[in-house]
Parts: sequence; C-alpha cells; structure tokens
Amino acid sequence: MRNTPRTKLYLFLIMLQIAVVSAVAQTPTRTLLRTGHLLDVKTGSEATGQTIIITGDRITAIAPTASTPKQPGDVEIDLTKYTVMPGLIDVHTHITMANNFDPYFELSMTPAKEAIIGVENAKVTLEAGFTTVRNAGGELKLLNLTQKVHDVLHVTKLYTVFDIKDDEFTAVKSFDYFFAK
Repeated sequence: MRNTPRTKLYLFLIMLQIAVVSAVAQTPTRTLLRTGHLLDVKTGSEATGQTIIITGDRITAIAPTASTPKQPGDVEIDLTKYTVMPGLIDVHTHITMANNFDPYFELSMTPAKEAIIGVENAKVTLEAGFTTVRNAGGELKLLNLTQKVHDVLHVTKLYTVFDIKDDEFTAVKSFDYFFAK
C-alpha cells in the first residue's frame, strides 16, 4: 500500500469510525424505576411520581417522572403502585440455611436441597426490603436464568449471593467436594 494523502485520509476515517462505534457500544443502558412514592430516609419526606434513573449499575439521578421521558434503549420498570425506599443491607446471612433446627434434619441436607432453600430465602429477603446481602455460609448456584431474573439480580445487587452458571455441566463441576483430588 502506498503512503499517499488519500490513503492516510481513508485510514483516518476508518479509525474514526471504529472509535465512534466503540464509544456508542460502551454507552450503558438506562433503567428507569417509575415509583408511586419515594421515601427520603434523611428527611422523612415521601415524594410522589419520581423516577430513579440507573445508568449501567449505578443510580445516577432521581427526577420527577413527568420530566423523565423514556429514550430508545431504556428499560422501564413500573413501580407506580408502590412506595420505594433505599434497599436494606444484611452483611451476615446464611441464605442456604433452613429454619429447621432439628439436629436430624441437618443429616438429610443435600446441595440440591440447600439450593432450593437458598432461592426461597433470597426471595423472602428481597421481598422484606434487603437488596444487598452477604452470604456467610454455604454455596448457592443458579442455572439458566431468564433475562428478567438477570436484570432483577443486577439492579438489586443480589449477584453477590449467587454463583451463576449458564450450563449444567459447569454448575455441577463447580461443587469442589464432588471433584476433589
């Protein structure tokens, strides 16, 4: 290839196009949480008709819903029937533990039973207002999640509790005690 001004121009335009496409591809999507009421825990006030704007994985703004139109690519979650408050945090949970304290019950536990109990406890914990938890014991693996479940786990930060796998072989292999050397 000859190094002519026209060649340099074409190379520059190609590089510019790659840079623009990369910048557009990295633009995080917004999630708009449309609330009925929004509790401000600092002042105790409860604003109506507010939208919580999440860009990527961060809350970037809170604005009146009337002044926050949905843009192309936005994900909109309708919580207009609810009062929304900041998520609670529990830093010491045993999410896979059953509420049965009979010593013989523990003998019947399997990883599969713990996983079922863990999913149930995670649901109860989320419904109680805890959006962030730290699991202090056990392992909880989730397999083949739908996009909606991925979105909920992402927004609520509950990804930290679960070991998420896309296929059964990887999930089973990830249980160390089955494949110990």
